[in-house]
Amino acid sequence: MSDHCPLLLVNEGLLKTPRWFRFEIHWQFVSGFQEVVAQTWAAPVLRRDPISAFNSRLRRVGKALAAWSKCYIGNLQQQFATAQQIILRLDSAQDVRLLSPAESVLRSCLKSRTLGLAVLLRIKQKQRARVNWLKAGDANTKFFHLKANGRSKKNAIHSLIDDSGDLIVDQPRLLSSAHRHFANILGVPSGSSSRFLWDSLQLPSADLSALDAPFSLQEIKEAIWDMPVDKAPGPDDFPGSFYRSCWEVIKLDLLMAFDHIFSLRGRSLH
Repeated sequence: MSDHCPLLLVNEGLLKTPRWFRFEIHWQFVSGFQEVVAQTWAAPVLRRDPISAFNSRLRRVGKALAAWSKCYIGNLQQQFATAQQIILRLDSAQDVRLLSPAESVLRSCLKSRTLGLAVLLRIKQKQRARVNWLKAGDANTKFFHLKANGRSKKNAIHSLIDDSGDLIVDQPRLLSSAHRHFANILGVPSGSSSRFLWDSLQLPSADLSALDAPFSLQEIKEAIWDMPVDKAPGPDDFPGSFYRSCWEVIKLDLLMAFDHIFSLRGRSLH
């Protein structure tokens, strides 16, 4: 008799992460983007707090843009491949006969559409790859895909080995183990036993009255225009290009939120 026993292996698959909203930079180059943002932003909100109202409007705009992109833009890669296939068939037909006027117009329209789709695809791939030193119009598609796939594989953590040597694969234990590890590294804050005697340094005095002035709309605009266009300043994933392109729509609500912060009313800052 055999002394072997059967071993049943069950693959539970990769850990599923929640689908977060991602602002696509190529949206702002498609007609209808400004109308969707303006219409959604103008709808009333129930929040009285300017910060909460601004956050609610951002979330609502994100949902509206995602639905608009799904219905109006669709799958860019599939559209690009379909247009190229139709152009190829028309070119093959042109080798043996003359194209009809309708076919010639269709071929010309598809040619111009493939150029636009190619630009949008490169912008999308550049955003996925997080490559800042290449322009969006550069036809380096393979490089963009390699960088994007490399980032995805590098950022995915499917398992950890804790201090006791146990293998952790479930998401709650992964989070608690990582939090405990970094909390131990950071340690506990302790008070300082020394301090500066600023008067003895004899530093020149400066007029700091402007630091207590309320935020101005021009000051906020300059800060936004100094931001990178393809990076999001917060976890809502709205990059600097959104604030630039939709500045006229959101500027008053943004100023109200900054005035709320200036008044030291921060109950809704979370």
